[in-house]
Amino acid sequence: MEILTGKASKIVDNYCINELKIPSLVLMERAALAVGECVTEICRQNKYNKVKIICGVGNNGADGLALARILCDDETKINKSDICVCIIGNMEKASEEFNIQYDILQNIGMDIIKIKDKEQFKEVIADGELVVDAIFGIGLSRDVNGLFADIINEINESKTKVIAIDCPSGLNSDNGRVMGVAIKAYKTVTFGRLKAGLVLCDGKNYTGEVVVRQVGFNELAYENLRKNYKEEVFNAFTKKDLKIIPERNPVSNKGTYGRIKVIAGSKNMCGAAILSAIAAYRCGAGIVEVLTHINNLPIVKGKIIEAVVNDYAEPFELDSSSIVVAGPGLSVDDMANNLIKKVLTSNCNAVIDADGLNVISKNRELLKMLHNKVIITPHIKEMSRLTDISCQDIRENIVKVAKDFSEKYGCITVIKDATTVIADYNGNVTVNLSGNSGMSTGGSGDVLSGIIGGMISQILGIYEAACMGVYLHGLAGDYAKESKSDYGMIASDINDAITQILKYRNGEV
Repeated sequence: MEILTGKASKIVDNYCINELKIPSLVLMERAALAVGECVTEICRQNKYNKVKIICGVGNNGADGLALARILCDDETKINKSDICVCIIGNMEKASEEFNIQYDILQNIGMDIIKIKDKEQFKEVIADGELVVDAIFGIGLSRDVNGLFADIINEINESKTKVIAIDCPSGLNSDNGRVMGVAIKAYKTVTFGRLKAGLVLCDGKNYTGEVVVRQVGFNELAYENLRKNYKEEVFNAFTKKDLKIIPERNPVSNKGTYGRIKVIAGSKNMCGAAILSAIAAYRCGAGIVEVLTHINNLPIVKGKIIEAVVNDYAEPFELDSSSIVVAGPGLSVDDMANNLIKKVLTSNCNAVIDADGLNVISKNRELLKMLHNKVIITPHIKEMSRLTDISCQDIRENIVKVAKDFSEKYGCITVIKDATTVIADYNGNVTVNLSGNSGMSTGGSGDVLSGIIGGMISQILGIYEAACMGVYLHGLAGDYAKESKSDYGMIASDINDAITQILKYRNGEV
């Protein structure tokens, strides 16, 4: 599926209106109808009566005004007297569509309150049971301040459920950054495609449940977007994309599905190696060889009886056909440095994680050895060490940071966060939508590196393997959450869930 930036959404909207000559009011009507369905459903479920619709003076506000009229059309659902429309902003700067919708409401005798100050708004919202946020939508370009900030704070402090139209006001629809202050929505109804800002950075903390509704944007507008504004369009996997994983060949053997070398685990730090190796096996790898510190050999052999286990200090061969997962629990000593250097100079398919990345951060010359068969999987702090960009700047610009790094060093970059972003050296970006907070636990990243290695062994392209690995990892975490909860989940639960998730690939679930 596609995810668009707010900028891309405006391009689609403008193309439909200016090139395809679809009247903006037609699109607006469908948007208002879509939100109206959600409003009436929430009111019915919760037995709410009083709805407050808070409108800015742009087209998001116009959506809100159209919504008020639509809700009035059927008083069997919500009484007209229970709908309160509030306007905030300078009416002299109102959009053309806003003025049209405003005139219609006046013509049908709808009461409209123009908010002048915080105290007035406090009185208006006091008896509200449901608030509709139609203040800014995706059009915000600067931080919220003044009366707008006061209004948003009052809405949040009221604890009233909020439905946001298209995007919670105050949230950057491109990157998910809070622009000073933002509405905390119970539900967000967005149009056409999911917006990147709803899932990136702080987005998930402000959107509540997100529903995507179609309002008549023509496919030609999306084709124009893909052709001329590729950088504003991101990919996201869904369960149907599990079919990308090739079917198992009935005439095959263990050699068919690759030999993965997991180079992990410094002295007495064998857990990461075990988690990563098991993940690779669970994803269908033919043979997994664990190369670890000599002290770890008995424990690893006891935990993974299927694996080949050797001392990483002993000579071993790598070539361009090898698949390597390197770095989990490895430490950053001279041995680790030599191992990572050997991996990078072998031109093999490699997943570099954890201490493997810390080794590179300490020895920046190794950055020059990255190539198009390498996948790096840093979390935000590890990415900060690699780039000298602050953690906050990375979170707020995660797509750009991932793309820039991949283009500069010619590798695949996976930046792990609540919403993980994957970028390749050709400018392609995938945003991962699977996973949950229960996966914020030690060892989860080690499992991911093993899963990605396992995906490479299934003869997927290197970028596809990274994207599918991240998605599969999140799905397994979602499955584990069902039985373990997001409090009690541990990394090995994610490993245990992989086989259940792969049943989706074969239509067994």
